[in-house]
Amino acid sequence: MSHCCLCGLLCSLDRAANKAAEPRGESLTSLFSLPNVEACHRRNQWLAQTHSTSEISSVDHSTNAAYDSAENLSAQVAAIAQLFKPAQRSLIWIDGADVNTTRSAVALAEAIRGTVHIGQSTGAAAAHRVLANQGWLGSSLSEIATHADLIVTLGSGLRSEAPLLTQRFFTPALASGRAEWCHIAADPEADNQLASGTPANQISPSSTAVWPREKWYEHLTHILLALQPESPSSTHQGAQANESIGALVSKLQHAKNIVWLWDADEFHDAIDELCISRLLGISRLLTQSARCSLLCLDAQVGRVTAQETLLWLTGCSGTADFDGEHWRQPQSLEQIAIEEWQLAFDSILVVRSVPSAKPLPNLKASHVMVTEQSLLPDGMVASGMTRVASVGTDCAGHLMRGDRATMIYCAASQPAPTQGKPTQVRLPSADAMLDQVGDQVQSLVASDS
Repeated sequence: MSHCCLCGLLCSLDRAANKAAEPRGESLTSLFSLPNVEACHRRNQWLAQTHSTSEISSVDHSTNAAYDSAENLSAQVAAIAQLFKPAQRSLIWIDGADVNTTRSAVALAEAIRGTVHIGQSTGAAAAHRVLANQGWLGSSLSEIATHADLIVTLGSGLRSEAPLLTQRFFTPALASGRAEWCHIAADPEADNQLASGTPANQISPSSTAVWPREKWYEHLTHILLALQPESPSSTHQGAQANESIGALVSKLQHAKNIVWLWDADEFHDAIDELCISRLLGISRLLTQSARCSLLCLDAQVGRVTAQETLLWLTGCSGTADFDGEHWRQPQSLEQIAIEEWQLAFDSILVVRSVPSAKPLPNLKASHVMVTEQSLLPDGMVASGMTRVASVGTDCAGHLMRGDRATMIYCAASQPAPTQGKPTQVRLPSADAMLDQVGDQVQSLVASDS
């Protein structure tokens, strides 16, 4: 058994290949390649779910042919540079990027006197902000396995990013009858498809509450008020008529060691930050008579985020606007809808250099710069799109970073090699493309003046 290079979990799918290599004396490190992904139960589940989603389209490898020459790349750079006109409002929307790409985006925004917005970073930033401003009551996976008597999980992210979590850490508590597992889901169908383990040893929650995602903050508020020693108002008493809320409140009141558990990317925007604050309020209240802790699982521990990079470079968090001399935080752009972003800017460039299973936002962007494996909205035309290399792709073309579900999807979506056809050239990196666009913009400004 070895660690799978797709999801990072212990896997036996490549055992046959390793045993075959031993008699020949070959190095196992030389054979550290993709396992037999067709036999991976989890990969097949995720791939079937992705293909059944109507909101996103599959990877189109044929678009790479348009960028196989330096001339075509130069034409792409010139086309993007033409989007940024003087005296117009321009936006660079970063939807998953590494440090170098964020740096290049900030430099381009300075050249065009535009705005940079982080549309998707790591969700751990929201938890860190709550921790810094309000404190934290933390836990660990070992505490769950040995002491917890009520485990509350939120969202399907845990079941896709950590599929063996329940088998390895919940089973000791659940098997002894000491603990109970309550799950809060926004999409029960997705959760059923991502259920842990094989059908023979599948572990299911003791109870599941289905809450629409937009109602999570409201429901957590009702739970916090219901746990108060004072009698709640009639409004919140009516909310407890919701059977799932009343049942969860009763379990929280009787448990002695409670853990709230979620994947880092489950909460990522300003509204989600309020949900984390509510969870912290519940934890503090229950800790007066028992132990209630919070655990945010992050698969990207230690990675510098696009949010942090923007803050370091501009002093602004989330959104930064350059007026020609200084960076400022635009108050008018805080917590606005996608449709309002479209109306606020004359040109929008969407940039993604880190693969993600999340589809791009429907911003009706002037141009998108995305990785080869990115999932695009339906109707996206190739003329308004530039494919760039994925961050963390090694010399053999294996993706070594990005979320686990995407890594599995990318491995499953690799096109079969065509016999006799020359290998395509490597795609340019997003930061190199942005730097070239910045140079082109400065050249255009110089020629106009």
